[in-house]
Amino acid sequence: MMPTKHTLQVLGGISYHMKKAGYIATLVPMSTEAWSGEPDTSPKQNMKNEFVKWRKNTYEGVQFDLLQATDGMLLQWYSGFDGSLCVLVDDPHACTCDNVEVPDYPNWDNNTKDGPEKAGVMYVWVGKNIWPSRWPTRCQACGPDVMLPNGTIGDLQCYPDGEDYFDPDAQLQEHQRAYRNYSQAMGTGDGRPGIPYWFTKNLTYPLGRCPRAVDCPDWRYKNEEPYSRQIKMIQSLNKVIDVSKVSIGFETLGTDLAFQF
Repeated sequence: MMPTKHTLQVLGGISYHMKKAGYIATLVPMSTEAWSGEPDTSPKQNMKNEFVKWRKNTYEGVQFDLLQATDGMLLQWYSGFDGSLCVLVDDPHACTCDNVEVPDYPNWDNNTKDGPEKAGVMYVWVGKNIWPSRWPTRCQACGPDVMLPNGTIGDLQCYPDGEDYFDPDAQLQEHQRAYRNYSQAMGTGDGRPGIPYWFTKNLTYPLGRCPRAVDCPDWRYKNEEPYSRQIKMIQSLNKVIDVSKVSIGFETLGTDLAFQF
């Protein structure tokens, strides 16, 4: 959900009466709804963190601190992402794609490395079938005006040159012709056709995906001590909630699009 001040007033009221009646109360905020124990000093007070910002309310004349009174809180890292945080937080690498990659889990998927054995797999992306030779399958956004690895905003092409010949709105025969032409043009050099790679025309992915440091602190990031962001976030939240009450839910990348069984 996208909580507001009123949402937290209701959650606090429910928790207040549950605790008063002897029940246990727990919370499950999304990643950006409880990511810092520091006050929001932004001019428009729009840096999310609602569970921290609006944790205190008054019920029956009693001030009730939701985070202090709750029995447990499960942090959902990588969910509820709000791109506005990327430009509001004082961290140029809060949303850049600079995580430390692990074997067989790259930020850019290279479909050429496995040759014909992998050619039968297609990616269904935003309702379109794509099979480019290389594309940003992880956290890197692509298209016009996206966040680049150095923290600036610019254009980043989603596919290698020449592979954007697939037009889903064109006639099937035209697509088949382009498919054959690309396969012949990218042949193996000995007369055999090459593996056809394609990317849907005008398809972009303007928003980054996980891992982003702002809501995926459980990853390792380049030029930083391993998991230092995770420790920093937990230490910060410890200012508003006893860290012994905190659990962490690691969300698997179900929308990864590459198969991760």
